[in-house]
Amino acid sequence: MVRFVESLRITSLAEISRQFIPQVIFLTTGLENRPKISNNDQAIDDIMRNYPKTISITLFLLTTAIASADQMTYTISGTGSGYVDAQPFTNATFTLTEFADPATITNQTPSGPAAYSTQPSKQTLWVALNSVTISAATNATAFVNQTTSTAGIWQAGQPEILTVANPVFGNYDLSTGIGPVSGTTFAYASPIALENGQSIRFTSVSGVTFTAHREGNGSQLSTVSMTPSSGNVAPGASQTYTFVFADTLGATDLQGADILFQNPGQGNGSSTYDPVACWVYVNLATKSLSTYSNQKWSAAVPIGGSTLQGNECIVNTAGAAISTNQNQLSITLPVTFNPPASATLPWTVQAVAFNQNASTEYQKMGTVTVAPAAQPSFTLTATPNGPQALAPGPTPTSVSYTVNVVPSGGFNDEVTFSRLLVNNQDPNEFAVSFNPPTVTGAGSTTMTISTTASSLPISTYMPFLAKTGSGYWAQGQTGKIFVTNAAPAVAVSPGAGTGASQTIRVTATDPADALDISGVNLLIAPTLDGRNACWIYSDGRGLWLATDDGMSWMYAGALGSSTVATNSQCTIGGPSGSVTPDPKQTPPIQTLTLAIPVAFRPQFAGGKTVYVRASNFAALDSGYQTVGTWSVP
Repeated sequence: MVRFVESLRITSLAEISRQFIPQVIFLTTGLENRPKISNNDQAIDDIMRNYPKTISITLFLLTTAIASADQMTYTISGTGSGYVDAQPFTNATFTLTEFADPATITNQTPSGPAAYSTQPSKQTLWVALNSVTISAATNATAFVNQTTSTAGIWQAGQPEILTVANPVFGNYDLSTGIGPVSGTTFAYASPIALENGQSIRFTSVSGVTFTAHREGNGSQLSTVSMTPSSGNVAPGASQTYTFVFADTLGATDLQGADILFQNPGQGNGSSTYDPVACWVYVNLATKSLSTYSNQKWSAAVPIGGSTLQGNECIVNTAGAAISTNQNQLSITLPVTFNPPASATLPWTVQAVAFNQNASTEYQKMGTVTVAPAAQPSFTLTATPNGPQALAPGPTPTSVSYTVNVVPSGGFNDEVTFSRLLVNNQDPNEFAVSFNPPTVTGAGSTTMTISTTASSLPISTYMPFLAKTGSGYWAQGQTGKIFVTNAAPAVAVSPGAGTGASQTIRVTATDPADALDISGVNLLIAPTLDGRNACWIYSDGRGLWLATDDGMSWMYAGALGSSTVATNSQCTIGGPSGSVTPDPKQTPPIQTLTLAIPVAFRPQFAGGKTVYVRASNFAALDSGYQTVGTWSVP
């Protein structure tokens, strides 16, 4: 058993995740052709729920047998020239590696600027030139000076030997993984005393990086973000995603990550369902990628290499990237999706990151909808969208609209505007012009509509058209246009009567359309005075009653509602009220009829005169007309 554990120890957890886990899934789900479920109702997430369980068991076996204390590894590497004793070396690759216990990290200047170092008497620094280890150097350790934002190597009792300056060291304390970090490099004349009796010193260096890596049992891993975390991608189009993970021991403590795009197809069990549609393994040690396709993992391809094929995707390693920032790891992947059919449901994206002793388990990171891109098109809008009024006759009157082209799907063609004649409209009834006559892509034009000598009282809409050279077109329409040359004619029914209450019917007839009528007033009073009267206003939908002093209006609800309004003279409103015609009724009806319930107060007794006034959207006003009398008992 010990030998078995030791053999597993040689294989990194990344390899176990990449090779061992899929085999377990195949066995537990009984898959034969590819890893999908087709004969049961298990949800997509249920499949992945088994993955981390397998990881956890494997980790438990490993850590039980091989757990060790926390250890920091600091590495400074680059190319340099100098001397080993009196023997010169030129442009040799060098590596300075220190293994340290994180518990020995101390602030060397606790009362001043932070400068952290491991304890020299407890560490060993190994020196290698051209990949050949020369010797160990005791009392030489890693340090970081937050004040100067530098990290490097120093030897007890000696000045600094080799340093790298970078702003990231301004808040780094040696206790977590970092790097590799490059920056401004300084090589000092101080030699490094080696245990074999020799010494090494550098006269020049280049390409120097500082790296720290922490291993141990105390790490806490987490998935941080996926960018973008949602959105649409067309099949065959590339989309770049960035995944961020965190490790409390430092990003360099992480060994690998799996990123999984799952295609739900038409639902669990459908022929297009694929829970491993695009499965990518990222090996952080070798900075390489592998994809899962046809029940096996591809050979690893270094970042910057060729493309990789998944079940339903292509991963472009040339555009991939891995970066670290202290505790956070970022993985950037350009992915092109090529599913066998467009999905109506969004794909689920899950990811897991792991180190030697722990795993985040698979966590949902986001969604992506893989569907064809919208075809280029456009729509039209016109403002203002409310009713407008014109006058017929020999003198033209005009109204202008702003017509906007609203593109979608990347539309950027030129469109030409024109009037659209419908329902046997007389082309001479209106003059219509567009300025400018064409627009390319998003833009606007001013449409001017003018009456002519042929114009008659009418209510209408003005349809218009925008068309591309290839024949694609879109249609728009203005709001209601009223052509009228007179104020509404008014009347009341009954024209006379006596009673404490009455539903009074007010009519207003417009030459163009009843919907052209903008307001109606009904005044029941001893004289033409709205004070201490029953003074009513309607816009054709609601009712208002004036206060006793005639200075403000009280809302009595919509005609036909149960809402009422009361002053000292009368109460108006109630369910017996009504309005005709229906605003949606066609063809146009010229007469508006308001049925207004009125109950008079006893203190308003006596003979009253009934007045009615109406106006339309052309600002033509009938003025108050005497239309009847009423006696309040």
